[in-house]
Amino acid sequence: MSTKVLIDLNSGTLNVYDMALMNYKKRILESRPILLALFNGGGGKMILYDPSGVQREAPPVPFAYRSLKAVAHVPLGVYAAFIDTQSDEGALGLQALERLDAAASKPS
Repeated sequence: MSTKVLIDLNSGTLNVYDMALMNYKKRILESRPILLALFNGGGGKMILYDPSGVQREAPPVPFAYRSLKAVAHVPLGVYAAFIDTQSDEGALGLQALERLDAAASKPS
């Protein structure tokens, strides 16, 4: 079998996959509502695709909410950096934790 035949077969298969995906998306959108959440640093947006074809968009969340959420994530990030379920050293490793401890102990 030549390489060209294999490449042609692969291209044909990709076309079949594309058509199947298109049909699947169409059936899904026609049968149930889909909520698409598009997150970004600017608040993002939510789009609801209704089976009737109506599309509704929610405005981005306010800046105050995004600011408070960022503050709330700080302790979560610190916690995640120190906790490792696989060892007693934490996710950062023992040496990194010792350096952090030494830095925190220095007088300002």
